[in-house]
Amino acid sequence: MPWEDVAEALVGNGPITDKYQALFMAQQCTPSTAVLLETLSQALLSERSVLMRHEIAYLMGQIGDVMAVPELRRLLHSTEEDEVTRHEAAEGLAAIDPEKCIQDFERYTAGGEGTHLLAQTCELALEAIKRKDEPGALPACVCQQFDKVTSAAGSVKYLSTDPAEGYPGATPEHIPQLAEELQNEVLPLYKRYQAMFTLRNLDCAEAVARLCDSLVQDQGSPCFRHEVAFVLGQLESKVAVQALLKKLAARDEHAVVRHEAAIALGSIGGVEVEETLQVHVADSEPMVAESCEVALLSLIHISEPTRLLSISYAVFCLKKKKTENKKSIKVKKNEKKNIQNNQECAITNNSKRKTNNK
Repeated sequence: MPWEDVAEALVGNGPITDKYQALFMAQQCTPSTAVLLETLSQALLSERSVLMRHEIAYLMGQIGDVMAVPELRRLLHSTEEDEVTRHEAAEGLAAIDPEKCIQDFERYTAGGEGTHLLAQTCELALEAIKRKDEPGALPACVCQQFDKVTSAAGSVKYLSTDPAEGYPGATPEHIPQLAEELQNEVLPLYKRYQAMFTLRNLDCAEAVARLCDSLVQDQGSPCFRHEVAFVLGQLESKVAVQALLKKLAARDEHAVVRHEAAIALGSIGGVEVEETLQVHVADSEPMVAESCEVALLSLIHISEPTRLLSISYAVFCLKKKKTENKKSIKVKKNEKKNIQNNQECAITNNSKRKTNNK
């Protein structure tokens, strides 16, 4: 898509799916980072969708340029913004230049001006700054810094700036202890996050089941639950489907958790998943309804790989990058030619994260 078309879609009033396609193709098409950030700022002037506004903030953070800091600060401090957008702006600032934003984060921590979601986001950012030189340190939000690659041997590795390794040396034997830490709401949130990503890295059915338990049972932190849902989307395990469906359907759940559950379900697929997403396209919460539209397009990406170009943004909506060894891709004989013709597109579309680690 030419940059002129991308920019027009971003600042226009088209369907949410068209805007998503433009948003997540923008970084590849833009003539410069400065032009891209200016266009994103212009889009914010007229955009009303919370889903789009928070994804624009997300993209600004993952671009990783200090030129985005003023706009992200504006979003963070605007009381007219939805807390989900402000939460994403805080994560973006933490990803770009956290030490220069300490006062911004301190303003919204517990006892300050922030909502519960925003306060916990800023607390995590401050804790990440304190622990940045420690082994296994976490970024403020792994949604901001994540790659998933499949080696030639078929093993999966998640490449976050931190904590790609979680607790070093963890094995399935440690799962009961990790699960206890994960579900202990008395522990600092940072500690629970370390257990979460260690379980993710173990990537087995029991680890997924424990993550699902924490998603369903946690009562204290929408920030924590949305991150668990994100991790389950990374894992793409059928074991997670029922827990994610339950969260998507929970009308009393925070919108950011339901949003993340919908996107995660779109990465897993299945008949029940598709039927449920279709139902929630009409959800009364706009962010959830729009997330389901995006997730349904992700299902098309899974089932019809030859349509990769037209729905390339679905990969971005999943907030992840998966590079597969060519030998591991299994397709029907009559699809192989189409897949080969789209491999170049697939490689380009998987360039979602910052160049230093994405």
